[in-house]
Amino acid sequence: MFSVCNICRGSLARKGITPKDHHRENIRAMKEKERENREKRERPDEKNVFKLSQFQNVGSTLSTYLKNVSQQDVPEKNKHFLKSGAGDSRRHDREREVQQEVHKEDDVEENIVPAPKPAVPKKNDVGVLKKRESKNFISQNAKQTHETKHVSEPKQEAKNPNYGKVPQ
Repeated sequence: MFSVCNICRGSLARKGITPKDHHRENIRAMKEKERENREKRERPDEKNVFKLSQFQNVGSTLSTYLKNVSQQDVPEKNKHFLKSGAGDSRRHDREREVQQEVHKEDDVEENIVPAPKPAVPKKNDVGVLKKRESKNFISQNAKQTHETKHVSEPKQEAKNPNYGKVPQ
């Protein structure tokens, strides 16, 4: 079976016109793009950042600052670094200090010394507990529902004395 495309190509070929092969052109264009990308990757990194002509020879302020700053300008406390895991212990120590300071401030302000926790009672010190009552909750619930059903059914009095009777 011939498709519409084949019919068009045949009519073009009969007229002497060579039909355009779009598939071949797409493959060629993809190969060209691939080659350009490969060349771009192989080239050294070039910055194509646009600069105005009046600023072409001006360096960045940060780079000049970093060149001027020496190690002598850095404070002594920044030269000592923490060892691995030392930050956690320092953080916990600092939290404990803060908590102690807060507790001291509270004690001083209120003049109240916190009472120690009561001791845990010994086995012999505990009083005798009364025996548990054995209750059958299921039967109690059943009795209650049965009683409520009988009580909750109000008698409906007939509105008409002939209500429900078939007329003659």
